[in-house]
Amino acid sequence: MKYQVRRLVGSWGFLLGGLTSLSACSDMGFPEAWELGTLRVLALQADRPEVNPLVDGSFTITPVVSDLSGEGRALEYEIQFCYDPAVAYGADPDCDNHPDALLGSSAVTRTGVLGGLSDPTYTGAVTEGAVGDFTFTVPATLLSFLDSEENAVELNNGVPFSVVFTVTDPLTGESVTAFRRINATTRSILNSNPTLLGVQDSDGNTITTVAAGGDEVDLEAVLPDDVAESYTAKFRDGSSETLTEAIFISWFSSSGELSGGRSEVNTFVTFTPPDADTVTSGDTPAPFLFVLVRDDRGGSQFVSIPTAP
Repeated sequence: MKYQVRRLVGSWGFLLGGLTSLSACSDMGFPEAWELGTLRVLALQADRPEVNPLVDGSFTITPVVSDLSGEGRALEYEIQFCYDPAVAYGADPDCDNHPDALLGSSAVTRTGVLGGLSDPTYTGAVTEGAVGDFTFTVPATLLSFLDSEENAVELNNGVPFSVVFTVTDPLTGESVTAFRRINATTRSILNSNPTLLGVQDSDGNTITTVAAGGDEVDLEAVLPDDVAESYTAKFRDGSSETLTEAIFISWFSSSGELSGGRSEVNTFVTFTPPDADTVTSGDTPAPFLFVLVRDDRGGSQFVSIPTAP
């Protein structure tokens, strides 16, 4: 019997809502938010999370998908790109009912077969079925259309475009949808992805692998001191303010235990590896970690910590 599961995922690959309740109900058999296993989108990274179309409006999306329990099954994707102003006011992304007139063309929709998920993690950046499928361009004509004194604030702070990405198992109909926003702005200094230098333990040792049966370890994402960028926001009363973006760190694991799925800059999470016997018997997946750093303007960077050979 075919079934369909659709889950709406936020801009960086997290399920919208319900994470707190899932954590609270973990003793009832629900997975923790950090636990990898079922099909999910962890991130939609843009090489340029903010663009100035008057200079260069192109950007490329790198979807990061995890499907550990799928063990390499065939997956299909649909990716859409559109001008979606309602997202700025809290609406769900909707490329099927976007205002075509402002783009001068229909929303871009592409489909294909995913590649890139392989043994043993079945987690990572996926590739497109055809070259260029994940590259889009914000047209300069849109900013020209909106160019007026009335829209000066929006043109500086960012005009929202949506990228909606759906990955589906064609045999079962299981489907996960993620979205992110790309800001088109007239600012000359654009947001860039945060720098993630690696992962270290509480003694400052660089962590490059994890192993079953090891000791409990405190882990920290290594970030440069200036990882949070500053930018200028404008307001309708004519004033402006220099703001500094917020940085968020998310942790994921295939097995073992994490003390939490989120951490702040210069703080630790504790990882307890799984018992070696359960991994050897096949009852527990070999441990690996996935760390995602993101800012609140759409930038993201990630690193995978594999199982020790």
